[in-house]
Amino acid sequence: MGKDPFRQGPTGEREEWINLRVARELKFLLEAKGYLATLTRRRDFETSLESRVQLAKDSKADLFLSVHHASCDPVIESINFPFFYIHTNVDSLPQQLINSFKTELSKTDRGEAFGFSDNWVFKDGLYVLRECARLQIPAILTEFSFFSHPEEEQKLKTRSYCQSEAEVLFLAIHNYFQAEAGNGGSKEDLVLFPTAYKQQLNDIKASLVSVDSSLWQTSLVEAEKSLLQNDYQNAVIHFEKALAINPYHKDIVGHLDKMYVCTQQMKAEEYSDNLQALRRHVF
Repeated sequence: MGKDPFRQGPTGEREEWINLRVARELKFLLEAKGYLATLTRRRDFETSLESRVQLAKDSKADLFLSVHHASCDPVIESINFPFFYIHTNVDSLPQQLINSFKTELSKTDRGEAFGFSDNWVFKDGLYVLRECARLQIPAILTEFSFFSHPEEEQKLKTRSYCQSEAEVLFLAIHNYFQAEAGNGGSKEDLVLFPTAYKQQLNDIKASLVSVDSSLWQTSLVEAEKSLLQNDYQNAVIHFEKALAINPYHKDIVGHLDKMYVCTQQMKAEEYSDNLQALRRHVF
């Protein structure tokens, strides 16, 4: 990514690294709840403003969220509060979206959150917010805290702190969509699986706890054999079968680690990312 100094904390932690960590944690939380979440980048690489808006358009997004962190120079200890930008003025967005973000971001130990027009930054506003507004996609840009503070920068280096930020953003998003569904919208249009299907999945998972282990063992043996032969694609297929039969066995962590090795060898980056998230969060 770019090397502009205002995006670098006192000990060298860069804003884009922090933003990506929080965004990846947020993606997991959203998908665990049933939302379909798409990242504009999965790794630390440059992505244009135009491509970000195009992704929102192609995805037919119900919401575009741009995750950021702020800095100030010189550092003033009293300045470390959450805020967010919307395009032009509050009338350009659903009021419930603004209320939800203001409410949830204000619950942190950083004090009350503030919403600002992006015209304060540029005369025509911020590109992603302006273009999403043109496409009638609700969009909001959050500045969660000031990484220019030495103490805050150190906290933002930790996964647990980034997780806590992601949880706040998740609640802001989820509460907004819940309110929209209550106002006549269909929440089922915003999620991956309808409630009835989720219940079926839960019933299947419950029945798998007591399933005969012979089918699982056979699939696992085939997976291990394929892995030893460097046949990564077949190894993943058999690992998937074993995982489907019994996702609760005691060596599930090692199971997922081996699947991750296979997908890395296959250069299946998105699959690898999903496995990493599952490995980190579920156990």
